[in-house]
Amino acid sequence: MRATDNPGGSCVLIHGEAGAGKTALMHAVRQRSGADIEWLWGACEPLLAAPALGPLIDLLDRLGPTLSQAVRSGQATPDVLSGMLAMLRDRARPAVLMIDDVQWADSATIDLLRYLGRRIHQTRALLVLCWRDDALPADHALRGLLGSLPPQRTLRLQLAALSADAVAALAQRAGHSAVGLHAATSGNAFFVTEWLAGDGRGLPASVRDAVLWRATQLSPAARDALALVSVAPAGLEAGVVDAVIDGAALALDECVVAGLLQRDGALLRFRHELARQSVLSACGSARSVALHGAVFDALSNAGASTARLVHHAEMAGLPRAVVQLAPLAASEAADAGAHRQAAAHYALALSHAEETSADQQAALLVAHADASMALHRLDDARRSRQRALALHQHLHEPLAAGLDLRALARIEWFRGDIRQAKQHAAAAIELLTQQAAAHELALAHATMAHLHLADESPAGALDWGRRALAWFEADGDEAGVGYALSIVAVAELIRDDQPRGRRWLERSLATALQPALQPALQPALQREPAETVSRLYASVATMALVHRRFDRLHAACVAGIAYCDARGLDLYAARLHIRRAAGWIEQGLWPDARRALQAVQGTPELAQREVEESSHLLALLGLRTGDPAAAEAWAARLAKSVEPGRNVWYAPQATALAEAAWLLGDSPAVRRIAEPALAAARRTGERWRIGQLACWLQRAGHAAALPADLAADVAPPCRLELMGDFRGAAAAWGALGCPYEQGLALLSGNNGGIHDSDAKREALTLFDALCALPAARLARQALRPLGIRDVPRGPYSAVRQDPQGLTPRERTVLGLLQHGLSNRAIALQLHRSERTVEQHVAAILAKLGQSRTELLRPGVDK
Repeated sequence: MRATDNPGGSCVLIHGEAGAGKTALMHAVRQRSGADIEWLWGACEPLLAAPALGPLIDLLDRLGPTLSQAVRSGQATPDVLSGMLAMLRDRARPAVLMIDDVQWADSATIDLLRYLGRRIHQTRALLVLCWRDDALPADHALRGLLGSLPPQRTLRLQLAALSADAVAALAQRAGHSAVGLHAATSGNAFFVTEWLAGDGRGLPASVRDAVLWRATQLSPAARDALALVSVAPAGLEAGVVDAVIDGAALALDECVVAGLLQRDGALLRFRHELARQSVLSACGSARSVALHGAVFDALSNAGASTARLVHHAEMAGLPRAVVQLAPLAASEAADAGAHRQAAAHYALALSHAEETSADQQAALLVAHADASMALHRLDDARRSRQRALALHQHLHEPLAAGLDLRALARIEWFRGDIRQAKQHAAAAIELLTQQAAAHELALAHATMAHLHLADESPAGALDWGRRALAWFEADGDEAGVGYALSIVAVAELIRDDQPRGRRWLERSLATALQPALQPALQPALQREPAETVSRLYASVATMALVHRRFDRLHAACVAGIAYCDARGLDLYAARLHIRRAAGWIEQGLWPDARRALQAVQGTPELAQREVEESSHLLALLGLRTGDPAAAEAWAARLAKSVEPGRNVWYAPQATALAEAAWLLGDSPAVRRIAEPALAAARRTGERWRIGQLACWLQRAGHAAALPADLAADVAPPCRLELMGDFRGAAAAWGALGCPYEQGLALLSGNNGGIHDSDAKREALTLFDALCALPAARLARQALRPLGIRDVPRGPYSAVRQDPQGLTPRERTVLGLLQHGLSNRAIALQLHRSERTVEQHVAAILAKLGQSRTELLRPGVDK
């Protein structure tokens, strides 16, 4: 059973409606597999808040002592991720890792499966995931996992309902009549087999009746045992059943022989979840509550996991137990990275607020807000923090209230309401100043500094950041110093690529990476030091991108993405992928950028900010490549006089809108957008944004609108263009590795002579190589008045459609290059001159941005 003929592991995805036979199919495969295959079988559980890494609990005795301990302690960290990968990779015989009922997986398990699935080619294992697809919502986390698996190593099997012929064959084999059976069961394999397991005395109206009819054939003791097991979705240990029902062993054996229960290691489970639900529904409310209570007592005495206890306490109507245990289960889930389960446990405890004191309720609200922030559920986080603030004010706890206000400032910042965020931060500073809480006050100052950065006020960020820095230095808080330094560094680097700012930012990152300091780190999220490191990698990448330092940009992105991937921090890795894609856009690697941005938008639960930024960059690519839908969207924005959206340091909205207006021939719109944006950029001192906005004004014929004292504020390539040295500007852009900007500078020359036409030809060549159709059209239009008749035509439609902008001939040459052929060998094979092949190779390397060695396929001698 293989999903691919390639060596290495594969994934198999089996899905269908409840009762379709997914688990039964895999049991049959297991029975027929050879002895040289090791099976690792785990299952997810439909608990109110499933325990972190639940399926691995079934495998603890197979994982080895170190990995087992990591799972037992709830460490969904690199220890678990790398440990599971190593177990599947470094083995003498192949294995099947089977995870059943993945629709109930906790978020830590989802993260683990995503991690393993992406690396399955490194293993000697088959990863099999089974789930019910008949009630899976569109936004279920499982869909994100499935979308992230490598298509070339993934086989999908959807189990359809049994046909009427198949049902008839099964009925004949069981010695029963098939009349009406398919209509009554709709071909559901479970319904069919449950009915055929009876004595055939009439058709069941539903599977519930079929299961309950079989249950009536058991002894009273066996029925009691069956009812008890039905309240435990994950099953019960025989010892737990025996603790509730005296002499349960014989009763349980009877249930197993009847085919209603099955032994799964130490657990007894229903053979099918539908059977469990059928038995449970017959118990009635009062009896179910009593059974849950009995199971809760027995599990408490047996030292069961907190998550299981919480489930049965809630179902047994034991609110005090829920309030006591749910926060513990939430903390365990958060430590394992299962923030969704943590938030659910905190919410469950808060639903019994009448059982808590005001200070306990406030603590639960704070914890729920933090867990919600980890999930980017900003509205939930805000509601809980607002309620916590009201309680702390009622309890006359100003220090806690100050911390609530600072947290609310951060929440509003992420929601995009900077004005409200600043109000909260100011209130926090005022309150904490009165309390002489030095550390907390320093954090509030740092938050205010961050908000000024977000509000395009670097001067304010420097002021507040330096105050925070002084507080942290006085307190000897190295982690806090690193946090404040990162803000001050970014505030300085926004204006200019100063070595001092880079050193400060690098120092902040180095501090955050120190394991000994991580528990004390506090940029934004105390609960997760790894998020601090991820944010700092993004800051390093952003500042490198602003100043077109692509070597530093890609180094930060590679290191940061590797860091995030090792910890399953997909949301934070997405930020780095976006910045790297923005760099590729600047470098003319547009197909790579588009693929990266589209992949980012497939990230589950992507934060709104990343959705907006990736969408903006995709729209910019669409504009530059002449996509009609993108052009229409940009024209609509211009026609409505839509104000530029939230500024992004590395991809300013106003600059893109001015470019759109210019490409679409709307000169008045260029001025309407660029003139106020230029004034704002001069207030922040952003030399690159100032320069590009000024260049758009000049290109659109509005040079008279430029301030007289502009030159000192402008980045060098833009300064040269504004001074009329378009050749020098183009050379500067070319030295930075920005071909599109290089072409724009060449196109801006207005001398009207032969040298001017040469520059426009060069611009056209650059635009054609990029498939920048609107800019290329403008270059052709500019050449015609100069009397140029031999204007090169644009790229063929095949080139425009090629994901990397290659011609069909270049695509053929690329394939030969990847197999290690020399130019001479390629020329002989294609019956072309070696000089022609050299030109094709040069064009390919320029378009792909790779060396000849980097193009070789794996396994080709380099």
